[in-house]
Amino acid sequence: MRLDKHIIDTIKEWHLKIGYQEESIRLYYPLDSVKDFFDIDINEKEDAEQFCRIVQNYLSEKMSEMGEVKVSLEKHRFCIEISKELNQYIANFIEASDFLRDFLETLLTGEIEAVRTLFQSYAEKNHGDYTENPHHGEGGIAFSFLEEEIDPYVYCVEQDAFGLTYHRFVKTEYEKLFL
Repeated sequence: MRLDKHIIDTIKEWHLKIGYQEESIRLYYPLDSVKDFFDIDINEKEDAEQFCRIVQNYLSEKMSEMGEVKVSLEKHRFCIEISKELNQYIANFIEASDFLRDFLETLLTGEIEAVRTLFQSYAEKNHGDYTENPHHGEGGIAFSFLEEEIDPYVYCVEQDAFGLTYHRFVKTEYEKLFL
């Protein structure tokens, strides 16, 4: 998973859930999470500051035609600020995945079985497979596809008296937290 893809996917998820707002957006990532996107090890403060410049240059290069990105690092946490122009570009020109749209719509049913059926149907339609595992320490189920081209995330879905709630993780982050 690339950091720029994760940023765009997160913003598209927000647009689908709460709608587009004409404003800049700040996303916060722990240093360790960003290191995983780049598959490097940073320990020293000086290295972290240099890494911040690397991330800034990477995102500026990947997203320069869409709008401005600013990266800062404070106390082992990255702040990635997406300009209003980049947010608007993502809203107007980048489509959310069909799976994400269908997933969010399926959550409205309030039935975990509908989520299971959605994963089964997308796996079959794309000649792939999906997994589901009890969500460790919680009452829900973690769903994901074996084929990242279908969807690269792990969705931890929980059903309670109010319906369905979920958390979406990059697979490596999910594994660190729960496996």
